[in-house]
Amino acid sequence: MILSIRRLGKQEIDHEMIWGAVILFVFAAARWFPFQTIHPPSCPWKMLTGYPCCTCGMTRSLLAFAQGNPVAALAWNPLIGMLAIAASIYFLYALVVLSLRLPRVRISLTGIRERNGIRLLILFAIVGNWVYLIIQGR
Repeated sequence: MILSIRRLGKQEIDHEMIWGAVILFVFAAARWFPFQTIHPPSCPWKMLTGYPCCTCGMTRSLLAFAQGNPVAALAWNPLIGMLAIAASIYFLYALVVLSLRLPRVRISLTGIRERNGIRLLILFAIVGNWVYLIIQGR
């Protein structure tokens, strides 16, 4: 893994601007869109098996986080709660580097073992989150 701090090249994608805007849009929608009046459809997986799917509680988790309750967000769906916290930190980073025109942090995975390690970590996070949801009966 190579961590570098450098200025953007002319043809490079401005990830901070793109993902910062996406995060801002998602959090603003979660905060001010009237989700309470819309009833989402029931989870087909849970209807068939009686067990929650790996994304059950995701919307409620994001809504709780956007309304300033990270503890409830982590309780509804820990993986989404942690991703929301990480997205908030990334948004603050993007806001600082964009407004002050600072060099950007870039991470490069150099080998197949690193890529497979990241994939395995993601898989364990998803499975661990799913086990938590099943135990909690969400």
